Amino acid sequence: MTNLLFALIAGMAVFALVIAATMPRKKMLVPLRGQVERQLGGIQARLDKARIEVSTDVYVRRSLTLGIPLGLGLWFLVGSVSLAPVGLVAGFIFTWSALERERDLKMVKYNKGLASVADTINTSYGVRPSLSQALESAVAYTNNPDIRADFERALMGYKNGQFNDALNEIANRRQSVVFDSIANALIRADESSGEVKEMLTRVASATRENVQAFEDAIIMQLNARQNVQWGTYGPWVIFAVFRGMTLLLSISNGANDFFAGANSFFSTVAGNIVALFAALISIGAYQYCYQLSQRGLLLRRVETAGGAGVKGKPGNNNASASGGLSPLRGQAPLSGNV
Repeated sequence: MTNLLFALIAGMAVFALVIAATMPRKKMLVPLRGQVERQLGGIQARLDKARIEVSTDVYVRRSLTLGIPLGLGLWFLVGSVSLAPVGLVAGFIFTWSALERERDLKMVKYNKGLASVADTINTSYGVRPSLSQALESAVAYTNNPDIRADFERALMGYKNGQFNDALNEIANRRQSVVFDSIANALIRADESSGEVKEMLTRVASATRENVQAFEDAIIMQLNARQNVQWGTYGPWVIFAVFRGMTLLLSISNGANDFFAGANSFFSTVAGNIVALFAALISIGAYQYCYQLSQRGLLLRRVETAGGAGVKGKPGNNNASASGGLSPLRGQAPLSGNV
């Protein structure tokens, strides 16, 4: 009966916290169905803002797939029913972190492909000074489907006389300073009559350096996030191992178990309060440290004359999206908003 009571209290507490944090103050009387749809739309807006390419359904399903077993595991292993809703909430937090990692690794792969494309364009233009031929080579010799689709769009825009619009469309969708650099170089190559080969050579070289710097910064960012994760739930893993050992000893020793008092403590009122308090502290510490780990380099896409860059929020260190983009080496790790 005590476990059931604490399950209800813990569930109501978590639900109240979520509602208080997300529900507009002046619209508390909105019908439940409309409010649920509004909250789901808010989740999708956050996913889109973070450039995480999954739907709300996928995010919720992945979170529940992780959170439900985690909550049940904590409940049965520790013996505190108050940890069940905490584990469910933790599933959503950990899933978001995993999606951010997938996004960043995908961006690294995309930028690496852009470095190869820049070399291909430079080589093709050197053999035959034709921008159309260079774009066709970029489409033909890339293995990245996203890059192939982008340059097919650019090639179509070039042939239809809408080259600038096509590049700006891609740049706004990708939000990549590496693509901005190549796009601005292509625009200048289309508008210039001399020294195009030299400019494309410089851009290809700068792109390789920038991509390597981008990858180094992302790796530093991922390592920082991983350290936060292990630092937060590492103690819980140790505690889980200890609990598992004491439970096994209690089964083998029966009534003479030395750990009997410790094993039954977390099923009591005081034990549930202690476990819930410790779990909430861990979640709060995780969120705070995770936000700290995301601080670092904020790239700003700068609009250049005739270029494809668009203005963004100012950051601590700014990188221009021009064709002469300087290397990013030596700058701080990238933020999660890259």
